[in-house]
Amino acid sequence: MTFKHTIHRFTLSLALLALNQVALAKEAPRIISLSPHLTEMVYDLELKEQLVATDNFSNYPPEVKDVANVGSGLQPNQELLLLYKPDIVLSFLPAHHYETVFDSSTVNVISSQPESIPALFADWRKVLVIAQADEKKRLEVEKRIDNTETQWLELVENYQDKASKSVFFLISEQPLYSVSDKAFLSQAIKSCNTQNIFSEIKLSSFIVNPEELLIKKPDVVIHGYKASHPESKQESRAIILALFKNLGLNLQAEQLISVDVDILHRPTLRFINTLPEICAAIHSEIDH
Repeated sequence: MTFKHTIHRFTLSLALLALNQVALAKEAPRIISLSPHLTEMVYDLELKEQLVATDNFSNYPPEVKDVANVGSGLQPNQELLLLYKPDIVLSFLPAHHYETVFDSSTVNVISSQPESIPALFADWRKVLVIAQADEKKRLEVEKRIDNTETQWLELVENYQDKASKSVFFLISEQPLYSVSDKAFLSQAIKSCNTQNIFSEIKLSSFIVNPEELLIKKPDVVIHGYKASHPESKQESRAIILALFKNLGLNLQAEQLISVDVDILHRPTLRFINTLPEICAAIHSEIDH
């Protein structure tokens, strides 16, 4: 074989490699996310290059601001949904909600509103298998999911022998709102060996009777604050401590656990990564 033939064959190989890469790029499904927690999932699963649009409440990671949005996750703009030609739509609503918008044979609508941490891991794996066409990348991310799950199981084991703490989840002050064990947040915080004082309520979220709160007297109160506002944490804590005092419950500052609201109320990797800190605060191992 001449040097000229060798160069020709090498050039041909590069061309075929480039064509294969283009083909793989075309095979990568286009994704629209219609919920902040699902947008975070896309980034956590390293699918961001496939994300073509989101809902208008998705705000993390910061770079998502450069991605087009299609409006509210509850009522997205149908024309925009079709304009961005998704192969996959991620939503917290059931798939049948989009039957009149998409052809189910061409668009895969995946619903994810996990009620527990194991369900969250299952959703990650489901989306990854469907959305990641590159097997090598998929296996790498699967390994990270496995490691995260192992760390979570170790956390649960570390706290299972500690004295259980009773918890009240303060979702809003006016009206006084909370969640039951039907909500992801309550189930997830059980990792820290806790008992939701309103675990038995049949609704996932509900208005609280202040008298019942006084009777149950939780060990800790968990609430969210807007981390985007520098003074929000201290202002929120002061308001809540005053609220409980007015209700007749002398809540101490160390009983109040403050968490970035976007982390607290989203089933995401950020929540899982923050959970050890929350558990430590519940059991008074760190300042909070």
